[in-house]
Amino acid sequence: MKATIEHTPNVYGFGHDWTMVITDHEKRKVFWLGQDAKVCARLIGATPGQVIELVGGNNIDNAKVNRKLVQIIFEALAAPGQDDWKEIMKDVFKTAEPWALAVE
Repeated sequence: MKATIEHTPNVYGFGHDWTMVITDHEKRKVFWLGQDAKVCARLIGATPGQVIELVGGNNIDNAKVNRKLVQIIFEALAAPGQDDWKEIMKDVFKTAEPWALAVE
């Protein structure tokens, strides 16, 4: 199972809209997250600058940075006592609707 963050410029001309794509060997699910600054603040609980520091760069297209961003997002979704972000990813993939992670 693999997850990546994809981004596109938003309609307002600033910032980017993020989606999370999770795939396994048979299926692909796309989850709408929202505008980059809102995802950072509302989902991750940090400023965009802090997230850049946490993931090791500002280039989401870099595989290492993208993977760390995915990990941080799943860690933010963890319930108390949950600490394996890969298990959280599997749960989201199996049970969540495409809009379930949206922060808009």
